[in-house]
Order: sequence, then structure tokens, then C-alpha cells
Amino acid sequence: MGSRIINAIGFTCLLIFLSVLMIHVPKGLTPSQRMAQSVMGRNFIGPNEAVEDLELEPDQSAIFSQVPFTEAQLKAVKDTHILMAVLPVSIMDLRRQHPQVFDPKFEGNAWYDDEPFANEKGVAQWVLVSKNIMFGSDNKSWNDQLTLLSAGAEPPSARVLVYAVTLYRLERGARLLPDILTRTHEHTADGGQVGVGFTDRGLRLGNYSPENRLTGLGILSMLRSGCEKPLK
Repeated sequence: MGSRIINAIGFTCLLIFLSVLMIHVPKGLTPSQRMAQSVMGRNFIGPNEAVEDLELEPDQSAIFSQVPFTEAQLKAVKDTHILMAVLPVSIMDLRRQHPQVFDPKFEGNAWYDDEPFANEKGVAQWVLVSKNIMFGSDNKSWNDQLTLLSAGAEPPSARVLVYAVTLYRLERGARLLPDILTRTHEHTADGGQVGVGFTDRGLRLGNYSPENRLTGLGILSMLRSGCEKPLK
């Protein structure tokens, strides 16, 4: 009788142990994604956490199956950067799907509604983007800001950055770029430069001259994979 009780207790403990493992081991991740998730923690947003109503195509699944950064690279930036799987979706699509993330002041009549950059869907890719503007990058012109980037790094496009800010808000409940602005490498039809920020009212986009030197208008650093159009 005593041995049966002991065996029952042991079996129950085993079930509890296995259930704990199931809770903490992400499902549906490739070995490469699992490594990245274990290093980055909450700063990892994979394709399984993609914006709703989007489905991965076979070629996109192949792109996302392998994280293009080494474990050592990720460990070096695990607290300062976000590793994110970005799907092909335009800024306007994001605003239509998730208006609660955007500043309601511009709902339905934003200055960028008909701008090409706001309607491009882009491509599927991994990005490793800094969570805050680079130290000392505000109060500088665009050309001066570019000199601060390390080799291989670049500013994100407006689409990638809006995607990152939106998804981080939805999945993590936190604001990226709180009360600051960052330039992107995107240009408007009139030659201005697109900036992105997140105020108390929500995500908003601005149009700035490359020569503007403003407090709080800085630059982010990004490494990427995929085929987003290169910086020129």
C-alpha cells in the first residue's frame, strides 16, 4: 500500500514537472529561434507573434526559420535591442488594424496617408533594432547622425520602425521611443525625412528637414536580414 502511494506521488510530481516544462518552452520554434528567444527574452518577438490577420507564406517561413545573428551577437545587445520578425505590411495597414496604437489626432486625415512610404508593404525579414536613440545623436543633422553608426548598421525604414513600435506595444504592453523621435531613412514626396515617435497620445509620424537639429530627434541603430531597400 505504501509503495503504491509513493509511486502515485512520484507520478504526480513527474506530471507537474512536465507541465512546467511545457509552459516555459516555446512551441513551434525552430532551434535557431529557440536560441534567440532564450537569449533575448522579452526582447524577442518572433513570427508566431506577428500582427493578426497576417499569415506566413512558405518562402517567409523559410526566411524566419534561421535567425541571422549569432548567440554572441545577441548576448551583446540583449538588454538594449529588440530582435523582431517583420512581416510585409504597410504603415496604413497597421493603422487600420490597430488604430488604438496611433495618435487619434491623425486618424483618417494624416499627412502621410497618400505618401508612397506609408503604403509600401516591404518584405519579410529579421531586424535587430535598438530600443532607444543612440547616445548623443539628437541635436544633430541627418548627415552628422549617420557618422555615429557602427559598420554594418543603419537607421530603420519608417515601415520597419512603425511595425516594431506597434507590435511591441501590442505584445509587451510597453512603449518604444517614449516622448522622443527618431529619424528613419525614408523620405517624403517633398524631400523631407520621416520621423517616428510615441507620445502619451500614441504613435505618430513627423516630417523633418535633414538639416533640422532638434532636442529629442535622434537616430536608432539597426541590423537586418531580407531585402528591404538599402540605405542610399
